Formats: sequence, structure tokens, C-alpha cells
Amino acid sequence: MEGFAGLYDSIMENADYDKWYKYIETIIKEKKIAGRDVLDLGCGTGEIAIRLKKNGYNVLGVDISDEMLAIAGEKIENMGLDIPLAIHDMRKFKLPVGFDIILSLFDTVNYLSSVNELEKTFKAVYSHFDQNGIYIFDIVTENMMEEMFPGGIFVDDREEMTLIWARHVEEDGINEISTTFFVKEKTGRYRRVDDYYTKKIFSKEEIEKTAAKIGFKSVEFRENSALAGERIFCILEK
Repeated sequence: MEGFAGLYDSIMENADYDKWYKYIETIIKEKKIAGRDVLDLGCGTGEIAIRLKKNGYNVLGVDISDEMLAIAGEKIENMGLDIPLAIHDMRKFKLPVGFDIILSLFDTVNYLSSVNELEKTFKAVYSHFDQNGIYIFDIVTENMMEEMFPGGIFVDDREEMTLIWARHVEEDGINEISTTFFVKEKTGRYRRVDDYYTKKIFSKEEIEKTAAKIGFKSVEFRENSALAGERIFCILEK
């Protein structure tokens, strides 16, 4: 794959997925979640889903990108694991099964563009818990975005590729991110890949109010700067 999905694992090569998994499992154990059925909502190329499965969880991976799911599926098949995958929009997914734990990691929720979309996502998540359940997700902060994009630009120059992100903040607070990646080919020539996406920085108050509106009984925030920059983990319990 030549687009963003095909580059995703290379872009994320420095991510400590084992550390992410251990952090999430610590929360699950602290909350005394007895069930083992997990929905990885926004599973990307499957790294966390794979670790969950290897540690005894029953996992379903969902993503909006068929290209991401294709990469995840290839990894899963090569490892001989059984992790079903499905393409869905997190704002309106409907699955025939319920879960004990639902995850949306790596600031997936920041890709929602409004509180209305956040509400739709929370409603869909809430409806997929069998009885009690826990929804764990992380969001980036405005401070992290400011530090990552000094002057509105972030450049990561690596041996095999150069990554350039440009950030522009709209009046409504939406972060518009334009990316240009130059990927070195075997011939020595560089291939250019362009992409664009938006992110919204949700406040704790917006998350609390939306969660309460949907019916979640508790909301907990945990700040973390050890995994991948300053971010907040949100724990919603049904």
C-alpha cells in the first residue's frame, strides 16, 4: 500500500506498544473488570488487539479504514491468531455482540469534529456493553499540540523518510493537519505522500457532560506524559 495506511507502522516505529498495553491492562485490573470481551474501536493496524489476544482476551477490531484493517489482518494471519475485524464508523457502529471493555487508543477520539459526534460515539459505545462495562480512551491536549507544532510545523527527518506536519487552528478550535511524507525507495528516489486530517481538543467538561447525558455512571481522568506526549486517559464506566 502506497498511502498513509501503508506508512503507518513505519511512522509509529518508535511507539512502545507493550508499554501502552501494560498501562491499559493496569486500569482494567484496577477496575476489577471480570469479563474478557474487548472491542478495539479504532484498532488501526492491530498492534494493541494482538497484544490483548495474546494475553487471553477475546478481541474484535473495528476501524473506519479498510486499508488499515487489511494490514492488521495480514499481521494476525501471519501470527496464527483469531481476531475478527470489521469496518465501521465509531460514531454509528452496530454490532451483534456485546463487550465488557471498549478501547479507543492513540487519540482516536480527537478525530471526532464536534461534541455532537462525541455524543454519537458515546451512545454507540454505551449500547454495546452487555451489562456493566468500561470505555477507555485517550485524548491529546492543547499544550501537547502547541509543543509538537512550534510555529505550526513539525519535521521528523529519518534515514528512510522525512515527515512534515503543518498545523492550522480554525476559529472553531478544529486543528487542521496537512502532512507531506517523502519516502526513500530502493532506487534511491523519493516518493511523496500527502494526507490531511482534523483533530478537536475536547475539554474534560465536554467529556463529563456528554458521558453523563448518555448514562455513564462515572468518569475518571488520568494524565500521562510517559507514553507519547502529554495526553489524558479517560475512563467511563457504565
